[in-house]
Amino acid sequence: PYKGKNLICEPCDILLPCALEKLIKKDTAQDIKAKIIAEGASGPITPAGDKVLIAKNVLIPPDLITIAGGITVSYYEWLKNLNHTQDIKAKIIAEGASGPITPAGDKVLIAKNVLIPPDLITIAGGITVSYYEWLKNLNHTPFGRLSYKYERDCNYLLLQSVQEALQRYFGQEKKITIPIVPSELFKRRIYGAGEKEIIRNGLMWTMENSCKELMKTAKEFNLGTDFRTAGYVYAIQLCSLSNLRALF
Repeated sequence: PYKGKNLICEPCDILLPCALEKLIKKDTAQDIKAKIIAEGASGPITPAGDKVLIAKNVLIPPDLITIAGGITVSYYEWLKNLNHTQDIKAKIIAEGASGPITPAGDKVLIAKNVLIPPDLITIAGGITVSYYEWLKNLNHTPFGRLSYKYERDCNYLLLQSVQEALQRYFGQEKKITIPIVPSELFKRRIYGAGEKEIIRNGLMWTMENSCKELMKTAKEFNLGTDFRTAGYVYAIQLCSLSNLRALF
């Protein structure tokens, strides 16, 4: 293992700082012995450090040149994706990642009447579940543990109340019994409402409500199938409403 004080100050011909910004500062530059420093990251040398190195006649190919290749290739990739957008024949593109469609590509697809459920909705389920997990860790209590028995008893009391009401109304003269019992599906729901079922239902409600609000906003602002813009508008409305409530 390296036992010196600072690796970048060791004697060498070419030094390539490729990881961090502001790595070489004024104090560090005084001790650098490299003849050439090629900036392989964005701004690895501070302005003060740059002056010291230039005074020492160190050759510094700047990041404007040394990392331009990667940026240029990224631009080519963007152009390639833009051109490929013209050839897409899908009727619906559901974004399953964060920002898989560029803004320029999005405009082309919308002009072609391609329906694009944006990542704001399509990957929101995973984010919502992560939020539930955070809440669970915050409270140190599984969902439903405190309310399970209470809700089960309430359901049975409701069935009992309905049975007694029907008994009084229909069975008083003939003295017949009108049993009200839960169906198999309802019974499974009563006894099986564990944490998994509660989270699944909460997630389903959240996603359904979000999609309805998205479609409502798109219709309100005459956005057609541009659900991405509708999502932005709806989010801004929620932020504005939250700020108003906080102020007043």
